[in-house]
Amino acid sequence: MDRTAYLGNSRGGGVCVMVNNSWCNNANVVTLAHSCSPNLELLTLKFHPFYLPREFTSVIINTVYIPPQANMDTALWELHEALTQFQAQHRDAALIMVGDFNSTNLKHAVPNLYQHVTFPTRGNTTLNHCYTPYKDSYKALAHPPFGKSDHVAIFLLPKYKQRLKQEAPVQREVARWTDQSVDALQDALDDANWDMFQRSTDDVSKFTEAVVGFIGKLVDDTIPRATIKKFPNQKPWVDKTIREALNSRTAAYNAGIISGNMDEYKSAAYGVRRAVREAKRRYGRKLETQFQQSGSRSLWQGLWMIMDYRSPPSRLICADESLANELNTFFAHFEATSSSANASSANANSANASRANASSTNGAIGAANGACGEPNIEQCPLIITESDVRRVFKRVNTRKAVGPDGIFGRVLKACADQLAPVFTDIFNLSLTLGIVPSSFKRSIIVPVPKKPRPSGLNDYCPVALTSVVMKCFEKLVREFITSSLPASMDPLQFAYRHNRSTDDATAYLLHTTLTHLDKGRGNYVKMLFVDYISAFNTIIPSLLTTKLEDLGLHTSLCDWISNFLTDRPQSVRVGHCVSSTLTLSTGAPQGCVLSTLLHSLYT
Repeated sequence: MDRTAYLGNSRGGGVCVMVNNSWCNNANVVTLAHSCSPNLELLTLKFHPFYLPREFTSVIINTVYIPPQANMDTALWELHEALTQFQAQHRDAALIMVGDFNSTNLKHAVPNLYQHVTFPTRGNTTLNHCYTPYKDSYKALAHPPFGKSDHVAIFLLPKYKQRLKQEAPVQREVARWTDQSVDALQDALDDANWDMFQRSTDDVSKFTEAVVGFIGKLVDDTIPRATIKKFPNQKPWVDKTIREALNSRTAAYNAGIISGNMDEYKSAAYGVRRAVREAKRRYGRKLETQFQQSGSRSLWQGLWMIMDYRSPPSRLICADESLANELNTFFAHFEATSSSANASSANANSANASRANASSTNGAIGAANGACGEPNIEQCPLIITESDVRRVFKRVNTRKAVGPDGIFGRVLKACADQLAPVFTDIFNLSLTLGIVPSSFKRSIIVPVPKKPRPSGLNDYCPVALTSVVMKCFEKLVREFITSSLPASMDPLQFAYRHNRSTDDATAYLLHTTLTHLDKGRGNYVKMLFVDYISAFNTIIPSLLTTKLEDLGLHTSLCDWISNFLTDRPQSVRVGHCVSSTLTLSTGAPQGCVLSTLLHSLYT
């Protein structure tokens, strides 16, 4: 591109791009844009070379020259507008920016680019730059200048690794939830004889484990599973139809080589093109649906799909079992400091469990009206009905991770009518005896880094994976506790109060602050915001029980909550490694439904 024709410069000059025919011939070179102004000279070419990594559809090279006397802000603005247009029109193209930028830095206008030239190119200054959106894609080497040029020649040695080589393919096993498999599971649960499990044991924990194990066995037998292998360079719109079309094309090609008739291969090749077009249309409609739905989750999912965003791989995947054990011990360090305070609570729970197990468990289960317990056991004020259990089961979020018991949320939601009766008996029996089944108290801690590069054990937040069934149970208990809180509680307690929310707390704080400031010119407000470290881990069950009784909650329900917080088996999972199990009697699992309410009442 000669600047003489644009600027009338008698000295001539301009920008140009020379292409090696062994990389890309002239037939596959397209000029996208060319402009020449006193502030910026830009030549943009699109190439379709003989070879490209699968994640790229083409290469766009922008050759830039910014004169020393140019208005740098105007030049960067024009360059930013051109780059934005190219990226929008050619989303999957490899973008390269090279040229003489003088004293400007393109990263000021486009921060997501990487500059690969790190040495001086003219005297002691770096005037020539190379920008790409890919980190460590080139290694720049200084070579002698061409002819009489006072700029060094820059040799860019490719360092880019294909996305297929950057990450290993992810292989995982998923359940195929079809209408036929769900119907088969519902039929199997309809035929289940739950009375057999009731008569087999008087222990509520063993009864629960038998029911949960039986449900898991039915799920394994009726729900088919498939192994999915996802490659890192796989396009988001690639689905089963495209894979089937590709397999058909390969089979037709092999058959055509043997028979000499390639008509079927040509038809299969056209079928692949049709499958790709249809898959892209379906993917486009899926994107539109994400933005048409109400809710922030669908909005963010749509944005991530457009940007092809993938969360960076966790550094904990390659960790060993020793780190899991260290984290488990660290997360349980409050247990040692609170052992004396828990002694009385443990004795009370032991006595309560002895009294409960001495009673007739089968009699408590067999009560047709769902009554809690025998006459020698204190009557529980909370009676759970089948309709309550069915309601919470049908509202289960199937996206939640499965707990240690292996019961999927989708099983509870799809089979709520079949599972509600047996779990109603288990819930009422648990409340009657004041004992939470051990399988419901078991938790697997997943350490979540608090910052990108954790430097110590305290930089991890313990998030507990607990049973989905227990979460439903906790929701029913939480509803009862919330409705039973006395009206004499602190009026400034906004959490878990009827017709109260954090919005009310914010409105009250703003109103009080602004009212005080409006009373006089010299008035001011000082605010103190307190954040508790490891807040849930500091709950002492014996002290919590006393506070709950002072609030007017029934003694049997307080005993159930105390049992829920004591003797909790806990292990830590780091990647594919699981630590040994520790038993805790202090704190509440972070991630349980009741934990936030109990901590609010505790403080």
